[in-house]
Amino acid sequence: MKDKYRKKVKKHYIRKHDISGNIEKGLIYIYEESLPSPEWVSYLNTLSEKKTIKVANNQISKAILFLTIKGSTKNTFAITFGNGSTLLDREYIVSDFGLKVSKSLLNIEEIISIDSTSIDRKIFNTKKQSIEFLMPEKLLEYGTQNVLKNVHGVFELNGKFSIGGKDSINFKGDIDLLSDLANWLNQFVILYTTGKNNLGIYDDLTIVSKADRQILDNKLGEKILNIINSDPITGRQTSSIKIVPNEPFDLADFNGFFISGLGYKKSQVSSDFFIESLHFFERLKKQLKPGQRNSTDIIKKIKTDIIYKKSFDSAELEPICTIYKSINFEISLSGKRYVLISGTWYEIDREFYSKLQKDIDGIQTPDTKNICFIPFDSKVHYRNTKKGKQLSEGKYNEDLALKNGILMLDREDYRVDKETMRKYGIKSQSSIELCDAIYFDKHTLQFVHVKRHSGGASGTSHLLTQALVSAYAFINDTSSVIDHINSKIQAFNSKSTLFNLPKLKYENQKKEVVLAIIDNETNIKKAKKNSSLLSLLEMISLRASIKNLEHLGFKCYLTFIPGDQ
Repeated sequence: MKDKYRKKVKKHYIRKHDISGNIEKGLIYIYEESLPSPEWVSYLNTLSEKKTIKVANNQISKAILFLTIKGSTKNTFAITFGNGSTLLDREYIVSDFGLKVSKSLLNIEEIISIDSTSIDRKIFNTKKQSIEFLMPEKLLEYGTQNVLKNVHGVFELNGKFSIGGKDSINFKGDIDLLSDLANWLNQFVILYTTGKNNLGIYDDLTIVSKADRQILDNKLGEKILNIINSDPITGRQTSSIKIVPNEPFDLADFNGFFISGLGYKKSQVSSDFFIESLHFFERLKKQLKPGQRNSTDIIKKIKTDIIYKKSFDSAELEPICTIYKSINFEISLSGKRYVLISGTWYEIDREFYSKLQKDIDGIQTPDTKNICFIPFDSKVHYRNTKKGKQLSEGKYNEDLALKNGILMLDREDYRVDKETMRKYGIKSQSSIELCDAIYFDKHTLQFVHVKRHSGGASGTSHLLTQALVSAYAFINDTSSVIDHINSKIQAFNSKSTLFNLPKLKYENQKKEVVLAIIDNETNIKKAKKNSSLLSLLEMISLRASIKNLEHLGFKCYLTFIPGDQ
């Protein structure tokens, strides 16, 4: 029980002999709290002739029944009444108890709803309901990696019972609390211990123990401490920590984020749905007091500071989640790999990770007879800004197109067709880049997408989104896309003194996508395999995106471009 409630509850002992089964001991705690009269009473009295309006004081009542089961391993259950779960200290609750028991009891036909985190190019929290209207295989997102968070269903055993949960179990049915409860609690312990997976949904990512969570939190705190102790803080240092609110919120009047304790107001446009990590850590560095510059206090702060949604039409801030719950972070420790998603640490299954690596390493590299990728040179591929020289993908793409005699389409916007806008939720009147460069002949049509790799998932996410949106645009509106490309060819030929490009005639050539990622030359040489250059979330996103592109009829290639930065 939370410390703040210990002196506010009334304790009652139970009569063990009234409960059938192997109950060792039990305690009942009752919490009551009187509430003041509603504010509207005083308002109505100002209007009332006699001003004698009165209402009975409301009262909050909550209760917890603690029961300890006999056995070599004593298991204590907290059975709550009247929202009594709010009295519990969650540090002492087994984090996956309800989920494991539900997965053991229910089969896929009995599921009513599933809550999951789907990992594709981005991370989405999803809820799918009503098996009556939804085929079982559609309960989880096809082509994505799913982290199961919560299941609910109806279990039949001498009657129907509704059951489900994540850490706690919501269990409803015709149960005699005196004669049946102990037997059910024992059954739950057995189901949790054996870990049977009746749903057939495998735990590629499993929730870590409380002890491991504390160790991993400490490692995250140390990582953040190293970042804020740097001078200056660089994007490469912060790239391994992605900050994205992973809770659903209404986008209708979204106008950026605000973070309590930091006054974060970086967002300037309504489409800015992520928090820029570099700016966040710079503000955190300024706000932390000298006594807070340690791993423990940093974790405490990010677990209490709240991310709020700002609105166009209201001055009110809508709470979304804590900073901690918005952090995506991966780490290797003692030969195991872990990932933090939506405030939960998961251990990555070795067999799953090995298969994922094999899939990524199996992606072919493009044939250099079509395009020869040049190294990224910081002395050449830059642009001048008010802050000085800045590395530039645009300059690289210009150089790449020129030296290969192909068309550059970087920064050459194409107006997106309605079907693609609907598919990706793109705003009306939006435009995209079809690719950064394009190669074609009578056999092949090759869309080339280039992005610098910052070390986190952000760059690859943009790369994959561009590739998919471009592919859907081509499939849904082929003639318009070809007309757009030919207009750019005509514009290029009218200005070029070096070479002219032929007109694109699309005759069902092989459609190909090349994903080209610029990375440090030393990293590429050291890695030897593509999977060694990518994080877990990047590999999951890449595999899912390539499956989608192949489904659309595109052959996909992956290459890493060596750079000196």
